[in-house]
Amino acid sequence: MLDSSVKSEEKTITSEIEHFSYVTVAPERLFTLYLQSWKLYDSEPVDASLGYIDIGPLRITTSVQILKSEDSMLVKLGKGSLESFLTGGERNLLVVHGFLSNAGAFIFNDDGTENNDDLVKSLWDYYDNIILYNYPSALPIEENAEALVGLILNDNRFNPSFQTDIIGHSMGGLVSRYAIERLGFEPYIGNLVMLGTPNNGSSVANIVSYLQHNLYGTVAKLINGISFPSLKEIEVGSSFITDLNYAYQNTLTTNYYVIAGDIQDGYDPVVSVSSATSIPLIDSVVMNGIDHNGLHAQSATNGVTSQIIEWLNPL
Repeated sequence: MLDSSVKSEEKTITSEIEHFSYVTVAPERLFTLYLQSWKLYDSEPVDASLGYIDIGPLRITTSVQILKSEDSMLVKLGKGSLESFLTGGERNLLVVHGFLSNAGAFIFNDDGTENNDDLVKSLWDYYDNIILYNYPSALPIEENAEALVGLILNDNRFNPSFQTDIIGHSMGGLVSRYAIERLGFEPYIGNLVMLGTPNNGSSVANIVSYLQHNLYGTVAKLINGISFPSLKEIEVGSSFITDLNYAYQNTLTTNYYVIAGDIQDGYDPVVSVSSATSIPLIDSVVMNGIDHNGLHAQSATNGVTSQIIEWLNPL
């Protein structure tokens, strides 16, 4: 039997996990986590009928539920073309999503309606090419960074004069950092803006491990035995975070910026302000009253896009 204090802690932590919707074993979520392909999306239309956005080994349901079944539904996720993006000389932006997400999350609301307040649409007029990187976010951050670098540098259209800015939401900032700091991507990246990135880890990831190994509640039983390598890497105090930050050199030619949300007590509530801003930066801003997903989902109206434009001056 668990004593009352442990039961109370279990209830509190389980409630937090369920509220954040960071762990689920619904088939479409697991497909999103593990099986969606590594892919760069430009303005080439994608069939998003029935909520399918990624064509990989399987047609994979995204977390975006598009309620239209009778016909194909073609959507454009990015702007411009990969060819123009890779050949250089244009104003380029690469957008990298976070854990339990996908490229479509920057375009659609959860009910499948188009979100005109999100990051991509709000920066539409400032860049010639906006490319969205899609990846299986449960896999190790290193693998997803390697895949990103390979998709760009190994493309036969790649021009050595290629340059782009990157905006990474949450874990997408760590994928981008690893590519820049460890994989030789630095010469090609002018600016990296991280939105709620857990640069010193996230306590939510630690809570998941706690549930898996120490509790007996419903959520713990559901996720027991399911491996999330990337979440283990972003636990506070993980070897991945420790090694990445230990090797960080504040001599990068890439400019690093951070926007952190603060709903209460210095959290957004998934990532703390202190974690997001824990590495040397050109500048950082804390947005009070903005939650983790709001950093991109309402960026046109909450000041995030305005701050990015002020920093990067893309026009």
